[in-house]
Amino acid sequence: MSKKTIVLLGDSLTYGYGVHKKESWAYKLNYIENLNVINKGVNGSTTTDMLNRFTKDVINLNPDIIFIMGGTNDVLSNKNLSFAINNIRLMIKEGLTITKNIIIGIPPTVYKTNNSYFISFETYDYVFENLKKLRLDLINLCEELKVSYIDFFTETSLSEYYNDIFIDGVHLNALGNNLIYEKILTTIM
Repeated sequence: MSKKTIVLLGDSLTYGYGVHKKESWAYKLNYIENLNVINKGVNGSTTTDMLNRFTKDVINLNPDIIFIMGGTNDVLSNKNLSFAINNIRLMIKEGLTITKNIIIGIPPTVYKTNNSYFISFETYDYVFENLKKLRLDLINLCEELKVSYIDFFTETSLSEYYNDIFIDGVHLNALGNNLIYEKILTTIM
């Protein structure tokens, strides 16, 4: 059986910010036999950044599977959610020209903490509500364009380990990364 190539496009949540490389969910995918994993997660990326590099980082690599997860930095930088959704729509449509295997990752929830560099305690509710709206908009988009999605927002919100999976309220620790990995594994296998 020939190896399938999956390109992971995203931000720091895809890159594996804050954990040892071997603890990141993206790296763990390398252990799947017959899967070639290319991680194109870039810290700080918004969906606009992702769209701008989509041809170079995804299309030119001609993958069998495309995984896209973005929007958290759009929310954190107070960007218009409809703009983020449209960017993801454009990436999906372009991706569909080379493969039908597109998976959208719905970004994880956030955790309210006093010591987050990324979310102030005061703006947490705003960020949480907008990530919740992003989740609904992404589900609608995926249903409209008939592509798969993985709901990490709900998965992390309902996790029995919710209090223990974040480094800083936004980024996932090793336990959180493993939660993402396990969920992806059940989807792509």
